[in-house]
Amino acid sequence: MRRLLTCALFASSCVAVLAAAGYAYALRVAPMPPSPTRVALADAVVVGRVVGVEDKDVSVPAYPGAPPGATTTYRVAIVQVADVVKGTKGLKMVRVGFFPPPNVVPPGGPGGGVRPGIRPGIRPGFGGNVQLKVGDAGLFYLAKHFKEPLYTIPGMYDFTARANGNYDKELQEARANTQLLADPIKGLKSDDKSKRFLTAALLITQYRRGLPGKTKSEPISAEESKQILLALADANEWNTPQRFGQLHPQNLFFQLGVTNKDGWQPPPNFNEMPNAIRTWLRNHANTYRIQRVVPAAG
Repeated sequence: MRRLLTCALFASSCVAVLAAAGYAYALRVAPMPPSPTRVALADAVVVGRVVGVEDKDVSVPAYPGAPPGATTTYRVAIVQVADVVKGTKGLKMVRVGFFPPPNVVPPGGPGGGVRPGIRPGIRPGFGGNVQLKVGDAGLFYLAKHFKEPLYTIPGMYDFTARANGNYDKELQEARANTQLLADPIKGLKSDDKSKRFLTAALLITQYRRGLPGKTKSEPISAEESKQILLALADANEWNTPQRFGQLHPQNLFFQLGVTNKDGWQPPPNFNEMPNAIRTWLRNHANTYRIQRVVPAAG
């Protein structure tokens, strides 16, 4: 749900671009989020197999506090869980909602052929969506619906089939990322700079994620906040170029929402940005408190 809201807000500013480029092109170039991002945003990560699909689609409230009629429709797959990587242990069977395929009229009308460039298993439209069927087995990154007994697959890369060549690597990374989240202070104080940065990236992604409905901010512990800022400042990744969809300390810094009230002044020369950020991180590690986004009552 939270990533659906983010996509919706982003989509509204990209309508003109997508109209010109075409949805098929947008799907071909959409980058896969890195494993830490998907793990941090997921309420549950499971290994499982689809053993059934419910006969009727379900409509559920789109977000907390949604007015009557503001609903989202899902087709529901029944997934038998073989292993819980992240989430409630002991899960054996979960209901997983995904968007039903739209009624797409091919170019030229009926019989006009299949629209080119659409990735198999992905719903045409902004961002694309996973289509599940009985027998699909693999790694599921799931978001828990805030009200209904239902998990959902928020994005086009939130299911990795067992037959995928990257499956074993993804599963190994998901386990490692979940382990870091289970004891973040240990990861943040590791002797390994890469592990410290990865732990910081997981926590920032989790704490600063967009949530549907009303939200508020609350500070995390002073010690954890300090260690996250220092991990960003010391990251080896400052020496690598920024790429869209990849983890980079500069992108993670801007997710914190730091302003001039926090003593942050962007340098006039953009090329000086990395050094300015690292200086701010070190100078404010003991005083700045990272704010966690949480649901608000009402």
